[in-house]
Amino acid sequence: GTALVFLLAILYTIAGILLGRVVTAIATDQSTRTATRAIVITAAIVLVASRRLDDSRLGRAWKAIREDQTAASFMGVDPIRTKLLAFAIGDRIELQSFDPARPADATTLNAGSAQGTGNALVTFLNASRPTFLESPAFGWRSFSLTGQPTNNYYAQLIITKTNGTQISVGVTNTSSLTLHQMAVALVDQINTNAGLLEADGLVAEDLQTNLVSQSPQVEFTLRARTAGWAAAKIRADLDASAALSPSPSAPVTLEENLADLRPRNHLYVTAGLTQFPLTFNLDTTSLPDGFHELTVVAYEGSQVRTQTRISRRVQVQNRALKATLSILSGASNTFLSVPLQFSVVANTNNVANIELFSTGGLLTNLTGQSSAVFTLAGSRLGVGLHPFHALVTTSAGWRYQTETRWIRLVSPPFTEPPFSIGLTSPPVTLSWPATAGRTYEILSATDLGQAFELRDSRTPTNSPATWVEPAPLDGRRIYRVRTAN
Repeated sequence: GTALVFLLAILYTIAGILLGRVVTAIATDQSTRTATRAIVITAAIVLVASRRLDDSRLGRAWKAIREDQTAASFMGVDPIRTKLLAFAIGDRIELQSFDPARPADATTLNAGSAQGTGNALVTFLNASRPTFLESPAFGWRSFSLTGQPTNNYYAQLIITKTNGTQISVGVTNTSSLTLHQMAVALVDQINTNAGLLEADGLVAEDLQTNLVSQSPQVEFTLRARTAGWAAAKIRADLDASAALSPSPSAPVTLEENLADLRPRNHLYVTAGLTQFPLTFNLDTTSLPDGFHELTVVAYEGSQVRTQTRISRRVQVQNRALKATLSILSGASNTFLSVPLQFSVVANTNNVANIELFSTGGLLTNLTGQSSAVFTLAGSRLGVGLHPFHALVTTSAGWRYQTETRWIRLVSPPFTEPPFSIGLTSPPVTLSWPATAGRTYEILSATDLGQAFELRDSRTPTNSPATWVEPAPLDGRRIYRVRTAN
C-alpha cells in the first residue's frame, strides 16, 4: 500500500518568528519504507536537538538578544537601523557601532533623565560626547607558517589596499633557507615595499619562531599603518607551498581585534542627589586639644574612583593645655643630608610624654619633661613631602596635638625656582627663601656695567637665609645671590 507521512518542522528565524512547515513524504512500496523511516528518525532528531538548543547557553543567549531587541522596539529604537552594540562596564554603558559605512561623527547620541512617578530624580544618564569617536586602535591580524621548507618552497603575500590596489611580495627558497630565514626575508620584503610604506599600507612585526615543536613554526603580525576601522579593511592573502600550511588559508582583513576598532561612545549612569545637605555632631572631648584636619568625602553615585573631598583645619580647645612645635633645623625644602631638628614646648610642667609623628607614624618620644628637642636624620624618611606634628600628654591624661609642619626632603640635583632678595638696613642685611643644606654665593658690584665680585657663601640650615654686609657702605652697591650646588 501507500504510506503517507506528515512531518511538522518547527523553525525559528533569526528575527525570532516561529515558522511551521508541513513536510509530506509518500511511501508507495516496500522499497521506500526504509527511506520513510529515515525521514521520521531524522525529524525526531531535529526536534530533540532544537529543544535542547533552546535550553543551552547559546539558546538562552539567543533568547536574551531577542528580548533586548523586542524591548528596544517597544521604546521606538530599531536595533537593525541603529547598528549598535551595548556592553555594561562598571558605571557606564559602552556603545559600539558595527556599521562600517557610517563615519563615527555621523552617529549622534543624546541622553536625558526624567523624574517620572518617583518622589525625586535620583538616577541620571549622560552621554560622554554628542557624537561617536573613531577608535585610535590599529587593526592587525596574526599569520603563521608551519613546516620544514626545502628548495623551491615559496611564501607569498598578496595585499589588496582599501583603494583596490594590489601589491605582491614573496620569497622562494633557492639556497636551503630555514623557515625562520624565509620568514625574515618575507617580513623584510613587506616592510621595504614602497607601496606598503604609505599611510594606507601595512607593516609586518612581532616575528616569532617556535623551534621546540617537531615541525618548525613562525608567526608574525600584519598591522595597518593608520589607526581606525576603515584602515583595517586592507586585505592580505598569505599563500605558500602546501607543506608550509599557511594560516589563514584565505584572504582576510586586519580585523582580528575588531572589538577595538569600532567607533564608540559611552553612556554614564549615576545615582544620587544634586543637593545633599549634611550636618553632624562631633564630640571634641574624645579628641586631643589642638589642631586637626576634618575631611568630607563625597561620591557622585557611579563608583568610588569619582570621589571628591573637601578638608577644613580646626582647632579644638577644651582645656588649658597648649604646646608649640618649632623647626630648628630644616625648611620647606631641605637636602636629605641635613639633620632635622625640632623643638616642642608645653605650657605646663605636668607632662608625662612628648611624641613626634611623621610619615609612618611615631618617630621618637621623650618622657617626664615639659620641653624636648628631637634630632632626626632625613635619610630615615627618604625623599618626599613629610608632615610633622607633636602630641603632648600630661600625667592627668590631657592631650594636645600641635599644628602640622611640612618639610620636603630633596637630593641634588634639585632645581630651585628664581627667588627674590629682601634687604634691610642698618646694617645692610640680605634675606631670601632658602633650601636647607644648599650653598648660596653672595656677589656684589657698584655698577651694573661692572663684573660682580664674589663676597661670601652661606649654607643655611633653615629658611629664610640671611647675610650681613661686613664692609661699610660708602656708596651704591648691587647684590646678587646664586646657588652653588
